[in-house]
Amino acid sequence: MDQHPSRRRIVPALAAGLALLAPAPAGAAITPTRSAGDLASALTEGGSAQVTGASFVTIPPNGNPAAVSDVALAGFPKQGGRYVILSSGDAAAAQNASQGAGASLSLGAMARTPAGSDRDATVLKLDLKVPSGANCVTFAFRFASEEFPEYVGRQYNDAFIAELGTTTWTTSASAITAPGNFAFDPANNVVSINATGPATVAPAEAAGTVYDAATQILRASTTVTPGTRSLFLSIFDQGDGILDSTVLLDDLIVGAAAPGACKAGVTTGPAPVQPGGLPPAFGPNGVISVPSNKKCVSRRKFRIRIRKRKNLKYETAIVFVNKKRVRVVKGRRLTAPVDLRGLPKGRFTVQITVITTTGAIISGKRTYRTCAPKRTTGKTPNL
Repeated sequence: MDQHPSRRRIVPALAAGLALLAPAPAGAAITPTRSAGDLASALTEGGSAQVTGASFVTIPPNGNPAAVSDVALAGFPKQGGRYVILSSGDAAAAQNASQGAGASLSLGAMARTPAGSDRDATVLKLDLKVPSGANCVTFAFRFASEEFPEYVGRQYNDAFIAELGTTTWTTSASAITAPGNFAFDPANNVVSINATGPATVAPAEAAGTVYDAATQILRASTTVTPGTRSLFLSIFDQGDGILDSTVLLDDLIVGAAAPGACKAGVTTGPAPVQPGGLPPAFGPNGVISVPSNKKCVSRRKFRIRIRKRKNLKYETAIVFVNKKRVRVVKGRRLTAPVDLRGLPKGRFTVQITVITTTGAIISGKRTYRTCAPKRTTGKTPNL
C-alpha cells in the first residue's frame, strides 16, 4: 500500500508525461542494457582502466535501470564516445524531454535489507586491475533527480554512492549510512538533492534532461593499492519507488597521482592522475635509458637519457653518483652525464629519480663496477 498519498496523486500526471518518452525508436542513442560488461566497456572507453570482471550486486527486476549512451547529454561523454546511465527509474528516458514532463517509474525492487527504506536500487560492481605504480581511482559523474525542489530536506532522499573494496551502505527511514562512500560533499553526506558545496543541485544543470535539477559535472576519487580491487557504484530511490534519480558516469581512470592529490570527496577539477600505472624505470618500456651494468669496464663515461613517453611530461630529474649529485641538462629531453673515469676499483651506485609534471615519481638505481686496467689510448670506451 502506498504510504504517501500526496506523492501518489501526482503520479498520473507524471505517467502521462512519460508516455511522451516511450517507446524509444530502434537504434536510439541511449541503449538500455542489463549487461554489466557493456557498462564497464562504455565507462572505460578511451581511458586506461582495466576491468577484469563486471556484475550487478543488485538490479531491479523490471524496467531499464541501466543504459549505455553515445548521445551528447549534459556534458557527456567525457572520454571516448560512450558513457553510462544508472537510474532508479527509466535510464532510457533521460534525454530529449521537457523538464516539466517528469520522471517517475517504480521498478518493483524493495529495500536491500529488511529494515531498509531504499527502493529500486542498482549496485554495479567493477573489478579493476590496478597496476604497479598506480595509486588512484577516479571517475566523472553528474547526479540528476526528479525530487527537486518539493522534497529537499525531507525523507525522499534519493542518492548516489561510490565505494571501493566492499559495499556496506544501508538505509533506514530518512537516514542513509555509507561509511565506505568516497563520493561525498563537503559535509561528508552522500550526493543527493540535499548535498552541499560543489554537489549542490540546480535546475540549470539538468538542462536537456527530463529531471528537475542536477549537480554540475563532478569527479570522485579515492586512493588504491596495486592488485585487483572492486569498485561499487550505487543509485537508488529513498522512501518510495517513485520520483526517480539518475547518474551519468564516464572517464573511469586508474593511474598515478602525486602525493596528496588523490583525495576522497567530490570535486569539479580534472582527474588528479596520470592515466594508467607509471612505466618502469628501466628496460625496453622504461623511461630511463642507461648503459648495461653487466660488464666490468673501467673509467666509464656515459649519459643518462630520459625517454619520451605518451601521456607523460617531466618536470625534472635528479641524479646521484655515490650520493654526489650530478648536473641534469634540460634540452629536447632530460639528460645527465656520468663520469666514472679515474675512480678507484670498486662499485659505484647511480641513483635516478624522475619527477613528472603531476608530481608522480619514477626512480631506480644501477650499480657499476670499475675493474679493468687503465686504458692508454685516452679514448672513451665504446658503450
